[in-house]
Amino acid sequence: MNTQKNESEEEPAAILPNVFIEPYTHTRFQPEIEVSRVKIKKQTQYISTASMYFVGAGLRCMLGESALCHIKATRVYSFGLYVNNKMKHGTDYEATILSHCPGTVKTLRLFSNVTKTGKHWSTGYKQSIRRRIGRYEFTREQRQKIYADSRKFVKIFRDMKTIPAGTEIFYTWADNKLVIEIDGEVKGMIRNNDFAELLFRVYLDKSSVNNKVSQFIRKSWYTPFDVENDAKQSWLRSLNKDQQEIHQVKCVLKGGNYDTFMTSNLGSQNREHNYNPASAYYKWCGDEEWDELDEEIDEGMYYHPPSAKG
Repeated sequence: MNTQKNESEEEPAAILPNVFIEPYTHTRFQPEIEVSRVKIKKQTQYISTASMYFVGAGLRCMLGESALCHIKATRVYSFGLYVNNKMKHGTDYEATILSHCPGTVKTLRLFSNVTKTGKHWSTGYKQSIRRRIGRYEFTREQRQKIYADSRKFVKIFRDMKTIPAGTEIFYTWADNKLVIEIDGEVKGMIRNNDFAELLFRVYLDKSSVNNKVSQFIRKSWYTPFDVENDAKQSWLRSLNKDQQEIHQVKCVLKGGNYDTFMTSNLGSQNREHNYNPASAYYKWCGDEEWDELDEEIDEGMYYHPPSAKG
């Protein structure tokens, strides 16, 4: 009898103790990543790399009130913040992270956990930008430029047709421009600090797509999260699970849409799942097409930060 194991049966390599694990999808966030920067000299573009260091991360979950986060297929992607080593933790978050701050390099890393169409991503970004642009003190001219650049931005995703699970996306804000990098390839660049600021606020401001995650990242900026010694993170690493990648999704709600989860029958679906989010979420004020400003809306899942309490 052959007692030797095949390579496919061998135990996977242990996860290093400085790797952050997103608790729901087991997405891994390395302590350091390499991203692309684009510099322009005499109308010629030069691409260089920058080393970025982990701050914090979490999960983006559909739908508008995240009522279906108990279903894996709604956990669309994980996201996290990285900064370069010249940026000192504890400086003013609003001025350093959420605003244009000369000399800084900041990256949002996204990891797709569920395959979606490019149209799904482009539509989602258009809605997120539209519902937030009036919350900040942009002038009319700034808003017009943001809208113009948002069309360039969403076209990148629409032209891709499909964003497969496992896709890695970097949004790097430096040198007065936002670089969009997908799976190691620079797909576009937007030379507009106002647009970059709005996109970063979509993920990191208090009224972000997941305010529990943005609160955790903000807290980790002032008091760095101890990835290696956190008990829950140690346990998650010991499980050594694969990162969630769902490549084919059928609509979990009634209807024939196989890409976008419909919102018209959330109430009945919640009753079927015996799931009542009322005690955990702010009141939902509309569906994904809602275009009014509402400071209490929670578009992200009800996320428990990876540490215990406090």
